[in-house]
Amino acid sequence: MSTPPTVTDSTIIATVKKDWTWLTSHIILLIIVVGLMVGAVYFVDSIVARHDAENSSKYSAILAEQVTQTKNLQNQLTADEAASAQRDVQYQAIISSLAQNIQKRDANAKKQQTTDAGLDVAGTASRLAEQTEATSGEITTSGNNVVLDLPIARRVVVDLDALPAAKADLDDAQKQLEAQNVLTADAIKDASDAKKVIAAQTLTLADSTKSCNAQISTLKANARKSKIKIFFVGFVSGFISGVTAHAW
Repeated sequence: MSTPPTVTDSTIIATVKKDWTWLTSHIILLIIVVGLMVGAVYFVDSIVARHDAENSSKYSAILAEQVTQTKNLQNQLTADEAASAQRDVQYQAIISSLAQNIQKRDANAKKQQTTDAGLDVAGTASRLAEQTEATSGEITTSGNNVVLDLPIARRVVVDLDALPAAKADLDDAQKQLEAQNVLTADAIKDASDAKKVIAAQTLTLADSTKSCNAQISTLKANARKSKIKIFFVGFVSGFISGVTAHAW
């Protein structure tokens, strides 16, 4: 049976010194490694941050330009609407004046028709001469009859031929005007709806920008947390591995 080795104070001191030397050297090494890891993490993070800042500045400039263009278009639209409103007032006044003129002419025509219906032969001849711009002697009376020279009679026939077409054209023009009024009302409604859509899209774009910025901030925060977690996991794993290797 072998004799166990004698443990002396000098042996214990030597062992403690050896362990202390190993521990201090590894602590210093870990500090250096930690410093390099921290420096590497922040170096990479600074590069990424600088790249993100450059991209952010680039797209911010693009967004600012688009906002300016949109604002200019909105100002132009506002100016056009103001000018259109002023023209509409003028045109409405013209339309109102024309409508009054039509009413007056219709009233005068009905009154004249009532008068003409009661004219005697001389009055009828005089009225017809006035309407056809006949010269003296081209329209005469004979008893209870009105006699027209051939050129005047032809003029009356031509005017009578044009009357049905003029009445039909007037009716069609009124229908065309009514249809155009409907089209104009539809166009105004479409323009109003388009403005509402543009306003809604502008609000949606602003909200989307805010949401994207919030998501970017969240992603950056999560990335920083992940880096910190990886760093501490690596640090703890390295420290435990070193202690375990020394113990064995």
